[in-house]
Amino acid sequence: MVTYKDLIETVAQRQLGILGKHNTLEIFRQAGLELDDDLSLVGDETGLADLDKLISLLNDRYGPVPVIGCKITVRKKARQGGLELPDLLK
Repeated sequence: MVTYKDLIETVAQRQLGILGKHNTLEIFRQAGLELDDDLSLVGDETGLADLDKLISLLNDRYGPVPVIGCKITVRKKARQGGLELPDLLK
């Protein structure tokens, strides 16, 4: 079953190649999300609001490229899990 945690971890993996590890960890911290050394999300209590905040911060700070870089993969996983997406990922 696909969860928002899975979607957020997918964003982390995609951003690693786009922003690098330092910037990825920083933007996640700003969004109030903690990643471990393997870029796995610490804790299970995440939802649409967390994904929306993260994607909005990425877009505001780095522009559309990081959002576009994860959009297709996140959308595909969200469909599999029947999960709603933030407007920037629709």
